[in-house]
Amino acid sequence: MRYRKLLVLVAVLVSCYASAFAHHVAVITQKENSLQNLSSVELRKIFKSDMKKWPNGRDIVIVLNSNSPDSLEMLQHFTRLSSDKGKAFLAEHKSLFVIVDSDDQVLDMVSARPGSLGMVDVRAIDSRIKVLKIDGKLPLEKGYLPD
Repeated sequence: MRYRKLLVLVAVLVSCYASAFAHHVAVITQKENSLQNLSSVELRKIFKSDMKKWPNGRDIVIVLNSNSPDSLEMLQHFTRLSSDKGKAFLAEHKSLFVIVDSDDQVLDMVSARPGSLGMVDVRAIDSRIKVLKIDGKLPLEKGYLPD
């Protein structure tokens, strides 16, 4: 009985912790991209397909991990669409989004594709990519991604 209470408490704490919106997600780009910082307004415009090109004229491509709840939650947050409408939005904007199956595939795709922007769990970050500041903040800093 005591074990069950402890297990329930841990499950509640984990669910509360996990529901904190995208605090463990890093927005990444290709190392060669001169961009260092994006505003949350610019990020929202990119996700909504209102901003389709970088200042240098290169097309923006967003690479998402289909198995990452945080990446899909980010899409829903920035587009303000429900899960079903978010999936329809992805289908309608195939030129803007590339969907892969893992954070490692996101890293591979972003590192190899000029103009790409991706999101990965901060634990997946490696030397293949550059982490972008959002509103001047890095991942795990309070206010990195808007709630």
